[in-house]
Amino acid sequence: MRAVARAAAKAEEARAEAKRKLRRVFNLIDTGGEGGIKKREIMRALSRDAGVRDALLEASPRLAPLTKPRTMAKLFRARDAGAGGGADGKVGA
Repeated sequence: MRAVARAAAKAEEARAEAKRKLRRVFNLIDTGGEGGIKKREIMRALSRDAGVRDALLEASPRLAPLTKPRTMAKLFRARDAGAGGGADGKVGA
């Protein structure tokens, strides 16, 4: 049972660390400090700020495709074409 408890604690620690890293990425992109990020902010950050791209990769190497502005543009077009497309272009906190 102790091994299971240790494994659960380790998994929880890993989730908390991932959440901290993603929050850091969010805060780097949220230049307006509004608690939400707009498409424009995301695209600008990915295009112009290597620190944002590096922080995204540090959060998870699986997010590598999202460091490419062209990929993000495609994702936004797909989102906007579907039911989830918001007119304000804002992504929630």
